[in-house]
Amino acid sequence: MSDLTLRRALESLFPCEECAAGSSAYFAFPKRNGEAAEPYVTPPAYPPDIFAAAAYLIELSGAYHHIRTRPRARASVREVVFSAEDIQRCRETAEAIRGFTPREHWSADDPTKFAAWSSSTAVGRLYDLWETVFATHGTAAVFTPSPSHGMPPAWWHPTIQLLVIADEAFCDVGYEMPGGEPKSWPDLCFGIQAADATGYDNDGKRLWRKPLKSLSAASPDLVAVLPKARTAAVGCTLRSLSSNLALLPGRGIARGNWTPHVLERTPSADRHMNLLLVPFPFSVAATDFRHGEGFNVDGNRSGYFDLHQSWLRAEREHPEEPTITGLVHELVERAKRDCDEIHGIVLPEMALDHAHQEALASHIREKLPGIEFLVTGLSQARGHDGSLRQGNFVAVNLFCHADGRAQRILTRREKHHRWRLDDQQVRAYGLEGVLSPSYSWWENIDLLSRRVDFAVVRRKTVLSAMICEDLARVDPCQELLRAVGPNIVIALLMDAPQLRTRWPARYATVLAEDPGSSVLTLTSRALMSRQHRLALQPGADDKRIVALWRDDTGVPQEIACPIHAQAIRLSLFSSPATDSTLDGRENRSAVTWRHASHQAIALPPERLANYSDVLGIDDRALRERT
Repeated sequence: MSDLTLRRALESLFPCEECAAGSSAYFAFPKRNGEAAEPYVTPPAYPPDIFAAAAYLIELSGAYHHIRTRPRARASVREVVFSAEDIQRCRETAEAIRGFTPREHWSADDPTKFAAWSSSTAVGRLYDLWETVFATHGTAAVFTPSPSHGMPPAWWHPTIQLLVIADEAFCDVGYEMPGGEPKSWPDLCFGIQAADATGYDNDGKRLWRKPLKSLSAASPDLVAVLPKARTAAVGCTLRSLSSNLALLPGRGIARGNWTPHVLERTPSADRHMNLLLVPFPFSVAATDFRHGEGFNVDGNRSGYFDLHQSWLRAEREHPEEPTITGLVHELVERAKRDCDEIHGIVLPEMALDHAHQEALASHIREKLPGIEFLVTGLSQARGHDGSLRQGNFVAVNLFCHADGRAQRILTRREKHHRWRLDDQQVRAYGLEGVLSPSYSWWENIDLLSRRVDFAVVRRKTVLSAMICEDLARVDPCQELLRAVGPNIVIALLMDAPQLRTRWPARYATVLAEDPGSSVLTLTSRALMSRQHRLALQPGADDKRIVALWRDDTGVPQEIACPIHAQAIRLSLFSSPATDSTLDGRENRSAVTWRHASHQAIALPPERLANYSDVLGIDDRALRERT
């Protein structure tokens, strides 16, 4: 079997029928004299496509772990020295192509304009590098075994330069969707790649409602390219080689979706952020855990369980009574007594169903204009055909207010790994009356689409939401999280206390180190209240540590919601961070979020009495006991 060559790798990324000049998905720069491009001969006009080609080759070859910023005293096998002079030249080229305006430079009426522009030293360097890699060395094998001594392949250094040029050219692009007439390739890149993702409001104004799956026209079965927030300060990986663009695996492994700021939305500055954490549900009944289909009475003694949301039943039966929406509204107003605004609301895993989420989101959009986002767990999601599908989902609602009207962008994704209730957990939560401890019980959900959503919530802040086991499992979502490096990761759980000694804290530490994300885990109070009421945990008290915050300071912060409270106000502050790449570049515009303070939020008894059904029997019994 013949080796994969550089040219064949490029052809597989950009199949010929899709990469012809002038294609709606991908087009290359013309030849230097202004003549029309031929496939693969000239570099792509969009930096994300250059990045896809270069990063793909660097990853397959393993070239990234041979990069050094200065030569070592002793000889190193296949050492690739990337100097400060290399970085400066790459930045000059990136600056030149960043200002490329097709309407001005690439005109069939006056090809001399493009010829003059492309003949500059900076732009000519891009052409030279592309030709060196894919013409001069196009027949070279992508991977060759490392000898005990020897020089690196001649195409490594120019390919790394292509990656750095593309990465630098895309600096600070991808956070806010450009509007109006396209002025440059970033505008066109977003417009082309998201051409099927536009929606229109009632006045015919264009809004961007769907996230971007890739900024590159490269084959989605092989790679995807998304913007990037943080670069890991540790390790030697491909993701450590870029500051602004991330290479993701093919869509068959997992997909990444990026939601930038929408048109006419003015993103908030990265100064401080106040979150309202609502550990709902507050009570859970044993009968909420029920035998699911596929119960196995023989063999490996395992079965499936379904989770029924009794905490929402009273609201369905008596919609005229106070609901979780009313409780959240009152908690927001109560929390604002000690802060300027509540910017985000977070509810745990399986907190709501579709109808309750829609009611809460509509209320926020109409009545709470200061809220920028709502993150919540769901038991249902509406499919493309409009039907509701049961499962375990996380939803991120982004709210913006433009021209006096409120808008919402919603992304939903499903859980990647099933919850398994073993003998110890069945006994610990007092479920023996409905689930036999002699069986292993698996969450009865489908595992279909594997995807990680990234949402821009501030000028330089990207948020990603996870569900329980997805935080702990290495694949597939961890690869995407570490590549993109969201500033904040929120993990929703239905779990025991979030102690710094338990598993969520361990895995939060991993993400805090690589890629440098701040991690919030939040669980509902239901199982803790159940354990306390049934005296299943010796020495249990009413601290109710429902959340854990972990940032780059290295100190996990336990966050409690005592029995007399119904929420926590978590205040965060941003701090500038400097990210460094393997090749020696620094990104001084990165942002990290840190814990400032938190405070339990409690409604007065006379108001709390209105929400007896929302709080549930366990919560009510414990409050009466105390």
